[in-house]
Amino acid sequence: MAREEAEFAITREQFERLWKKIETNAIQKKRVLIPLPGGLTVEADIYHGILQGLLTVEVEFNSIDQAKRFDPPNWFGREVTDDPNYSNSSLAINGMCLINKSKS
Repeated sequence: MAREEAEFAITREQFERLWKKIETNAIQKKRVLIPLPGGLTVEADIYHGILQGLLTVEVEFNSIDQAKRFDPPNWFGREVTDDPNYSNSSLAINGMCLINKSKS
């Protein structure tokens, strides 16, 4: 539920150098921001390519307590925060394979 994230800008040249080192499938997605009441924002990721059809949503909170009190809208679907099949690295390596198995 709690993860440390680091986001930073890189140059076009840095991107091109890193892109050549990718050894798995690249994750293709479009992120859409959707405001929620209480000043929260949904980050909805709409996947393309090998993950076509997958849609995930994420809400970031100021504390774990705030996250635990959150009542998600009905359209959120199944909770996958602790499901390792939905990590970016797993999605890049396995695609929908493990996700489809976990639904059966």
